[in-house]
Parts: sequence; structure tokens; C-alpha cells
Amino acid sequence: MKRLLCMLCAVVAICTAYAQPPMPPGHRPADPKAEAARNERMRRSVERMKQALDMTDKQAEQFVPVYQAYTREINGIRKDLKMLMDYYKDKPMDKKTAMKLVMVQLDADAEIIKAKKEYLRLFKMYLTPEQLSKVFLLDSKPARPHRQGPGGPGAPDPKPDGRPDAKPGERPAAPGGAPRP
Repeated sequence: MKRLLCMLCAVVAICTAYAQPPMPPGHRPADPKAEAARNERMRRSVERMKQALDMTDKQAEQFVPVYQAYTREINGIRKDLKMLMDYYKDKPMDKKTAMKLVMVQLDADAEIIKAKKEYLRLFKMYLTPEQLSKVFLLDSKPARPHRQGPGGPGAPDPKPDGRPDAKPGERPAAPGGAPRP
């Protein structure tokens, strides 16, 4: 009888485990630290945007949820594209695959433009024309500027005439290497 009860419990446990819906691809269980970091990044982003657009508190309160939906949609398109590109990154590339990837990139660009146009109509309800132009200009700039000199990391700073060994105020040499008078 005990054995039958144990078997029954095992069957119920297995059936319950398989009855759960599968997790979507790329979905991980919520990590409290990662969630807190995401929320902090979003808060800082909202503050930067509020300052850059010179928004009132009321305007920001109404606009931010719409803007967050916009960024989620744009980032979702970009993430899907990146996953596909990463998949093909180390695979041999023939003409057919290359053309397919170019078309996928162009389709993703078209989706992004379509989403931007749709959200532009929504943004008009909350922002002035000047703020609207700034939203899309801010969106097109890289999040972090590259801090690298013209010669690459570790290269000496170029001098006034572009030669690394020139001294300030020194005139470039004449053709043939002779110094200029």
C-alpha cells in the first residue's frame, strides 16, 4: 500500500511539472539584483531625459510611461536582430545567407522607423515640437561616447601638424624632408 501511494505521488508530481507552460526563449527567472539595476538605470535615464527636454514634473509623469513602451519596442526589435546576427556570426557565409541577413537588417530598420512614426503621433500629445525633435535626436546618439584618441588606445596624441614628434609651433617640413626657413 505504501509503495502504491509513493508511486501515485510521483506520477502526480511529474504530471504537475510537465503541465507548466514552457518558459519563453531567453527568459530567465527574475533576479532581484538585476531587476533593481534595471530600475535604477531606467530612473537615471528618465532624469536625464527630463533634464535634456526641460520637462515639467506633470509632463514627465504623463510622458515617461509612453516613452518606456517606445524604448521597449525599439529594444525588442534590436534584440531580435542581434540574436539572429549572433547566430550566424561564426557560421560559414554563402551568398544566399548573406542576402537573407541583409534583408533581415533592412526589415528591422523598417520596423524601427514604423514604430518611431507610430510613437511620434503619441509623443505629440505630451511634448512641444522642440521637445519632440530632441527626443528623436537623443535616441539616435550613442549612449556612451567612445573615449579614444585618433590613433587608437595607447597611441600618442598627434601634434599640431599631425606628426607625433612635432613640437607646438613647429612648422611642418618641406617636401623632401628639408626644414622650412
